[in-house]
Amino acid sequence: MSIVAVLGAGVLVVVLLALCSAALSPMDAFLLSALAKLGATLVTYPMLLIKSRLQASSAATASEARYRGVLHAVLSIVRLEGWAGLFKGMQVKMVQTVLAAALLMSIKEQVYRTTRVLLLGVRK
Repeated sequence: MSIVAVLGAGVLVVVLLALCSAALSPMDAFLLSALAKLGATLVTYPMLLIKSRLQASSAATASEARYRGVLHAVLSIVRLEGWAGLFKGMQVKMVQTVLAAALLMSIKEQVYRTTRVLLLGVRK
């Protein structure tokens, strides 16, 4: 079973659980945020890698730059490192961004619930 199938099944279960309840629990918010950030990072990471590699060549080293532009950088990375080269170092970034987004949203959800109870005396 591929990782895409596992993620797809996980997303479906979490979305169905969220739709069945009136409000998201902090755990639902954690899981949905983690899955959303996982997908966003998978899509955007190659662009971030290209940007950082282009920025690594400062104006002082412009004559010695490895890449002439974005397209040249993409083609060079794919040619020299393969398609996996566009995702080099993604594991660390994935842990950082997925956990940060998931924790942020679950804490936000808990703060919202607590504030609502304290100010309005309403529980959902």
